[in-house]
Amino acid sequence: MKGKLQTYYKVVVQQMNFIERNSSRGLYDSDFNNTAAGSKFGNNTANDPGSMEERWQAFFSNPSEWWDNRKDKRNPKYPDFKHKDTGEALWIEGRYNPPWVKSQIAVLDERMGSLHDQDSRLHESSMSG
Repeated sequence: MKGKLQTYYKVVVQQMNFIERNSSRGLYDSDFNNTAAGSKFGNNTANDPGSMEERWQAFFSNPSEWWDNRKDKRNPKYPDFKHKDTGEALWIEGRYNPPWVKSQIAVLDERMGSLHDQDSRLHESSMSG
């Protein structure tokens, strides 16, 4: 035998999910294709209905991890929501959105509005006392 036969493998990644365990939030996974590097290189998953549903599920599971740009939008092409860490973007009027997105946004806005009202009342009562 003259030498060892070696085998080399080439791995081509289409999508990579990073998973982080955090006891206060549970599991969170992000779609690598939507980070700044991923959107320039590799496949864009914006046209993939399954991927879009996963992004909306990530949004609704942790909405505080996303910037809400709806009030400050000057350009309709700018996303309604943008992830604070990964840069993933979501549009409420997106073509490939699941049908439940708009109703869930309304529920979330109602909840957030009532939480904001409670915070305002608590702040006012602490100022007067």
